[in-house]
Amino acid sequence: MMKAAVLTFVAGAALLAGTQGDEAALKKDKARIEGMWKITRFAGPKGDNADFVGATMTFGKDGSVEFRKEDKTKKASFKLNPSAKPKQIDLTPDDDSNKLMRGIYTFEKDTLKLCIAHEDNNDRPTEFTEGGSSVLITLEKAK
Repeated sequence: MMKAAVLTFVAGAALLAGTQGDEAALKKDKARIEGMWKITRFAGPKGDNADFVGATMTFGKDGSVEFRKEDKTKKASFKLNPSAKPKQIDLTPDDDSNKLMRGIYTFEKDTLKLCIAHEDNNDRPTEFTEGGSSVLITLEKAK
């Protein structure tokens, strides 16, 4: 009886510790992604697209993201899952809440890489590759 109680306690403590670790990782990545990022490279299914270089993406504390290119603005919401391998990001455009863009992300110093499933494909990418059915976006933190 005592052994079962100890095992239950240990299992519960391990589960709680894992959840706290996930929350800490989420908090850390949300703080890191927050702010304005400048697109330095945009590679779509047909290769590099220089039209998007120089555009910005601004991630807010509230889970909002704003894409801005010259005088055009698109807004969306985002959710991060830093516990997944690779880390996952979901984007939902404000003008179409039924559309979910699945992707993955990674940080490398002051660089953020996003690999998002192309709109014709709803499968989440599993690696940071160019072409195919994904869009690879490289961003640098705006200063």
